[in-house]
Amino acid sequence: MFDNLIGILYFLTILYGPYVLLILSIFFLIRGYVKSSSRSVLVSILLFLPNLLALLLIELEPILYVFLLFPVIQIFIYLKMRKINKMNNQTPNLTQ
Repeated sequence: MFDNLIGILYFLTILYGPYVLLILSIFFLIRGYVKSSSRSVLVSILLFLPNLLALLLIELEPILYVFLLFPVIQIFIYLKMRKINKMNNQTPNLTQ
């Protein structure tokens, strides 16, 4: 009984896991871009890392190879958000 449950969970993880992580990663990327939150974009990058490693190390669905450029886009948006946040946090020195 327990072996069957482990087998089913393993099958579902292999079958649907990459897609769930991809959808969550895209959601957090869009949320971070809309709210100008570098933390959400960072969460998006961290959620996509297992997919990226799986794409590079083991064979997954061929449709997922389209998303090999996705981490580059995520990192670019993250750096852009960090730059915007740093510029917004700098206050001019008005005590003269």
